[in-house]
Amino acid sequence: MSMSTSFVNPGHGPTVDVPKLVQHRPDNNLQGVIEPGDVLFVKGTGGLLELGTAGGVMGHVMLVIKGPERIGSNSDHARPLKSVWPAGVQEIWKVRTLESARGRAGLHEANLYLYVEPGTATLILLGELSDKEFDYSNEATELWQSPPELRLRLSDGTVQEVLGDMKEQNASANWSWTT
Repeated sequence: MSMSTSFVNPGHGPTVDVPKLVQHRPDNNLQGVIEPGDVLFVKGTGGLLELGTAGGVMGHVMLVIKGPERIGSNSDHARPLKSVWPAGVQEIWKVRTLESARGRAGLHEANLYLYVEPGTATLILLGELSDKEFDYSNEATELWQSPPELRLRLSDGTVQEVLGDMKEQNASANWSWTT
């Protein structure tokens, strides 16, 4: 897959203000588009009132640790999400991520819910479901894909091994003050 205005190559910075998915994917299928090792970026506006929020002052990054799982609008998994389900969207995607969050010790794993906005192909972070409560975001999100060479070599086993080491070494650390 070639890079387009929808994706950002890490190290080269964002290329567009509103991220778009590849236009030749009319089915909005995120499987194979988002993979472990990729990064999701929610751009902040730079306001000090955003300190510690999803967008934050300089933005917010989340490492993908498990690829997307499709949730159809009529599925059992969709029922608890009906109150936040976007109008006109037939499917959303659950993606497991890892981040260092302000106010939380150690690393935070989360199930994020994303969708592709109809008509614009913009990737939107709907929010996070935790403890039966939904943290609503609904923000445009950029996908920074890992280099193809890394994607080919990154297995679920490798991801789990690295995560285990990180959690063991940093169980009480709070990286967000220095990152």
